[in-house]
Amino acid sequence: IKVVIRCRPMSDTETRDGRQNVVEMTKQGEVILKRNNSNEQPKTFTFDNVYDQNSKQETVYHETAYSIVEFVLEGYNGTIFAYGQTGTGKTPVSYTHLRAHETREDLVCRLLLEKK
Repeated sequence: IKVVIRCRPMSDTETRDGRQNVVEMTKQGEVILKRNNSNEQPKTFTFDNVYDQNSKQETVYHETAYSIVEFVLEGYNGTIFAYGQTGTGKTPVSYTHLRAHETREDLVCRLLLEKK
């Protein structure tokens, strides 16, 4: 079991409201939560891999999902489980509706298209 975290970018509404990012991610798999204007010590959590708000779907797919798909196609069991607060982007990352001018970047379609 591996636990991977992907932090979404702030929404337009959050930016307009003047909200600030309180999440920092390190290359060592750490997520640091800080409270702005607080004397409280930052909280640090460590995961197998982390992706910040600038991460690309292609990178997340190849570094996390691709090997699981390979094993499933060889007959083994595999699960990719997305968990998070409502509205944080789980569905768009996993499934998106394709319009005529768009390319498929969601995980499920990428998995299927690459295995044709």
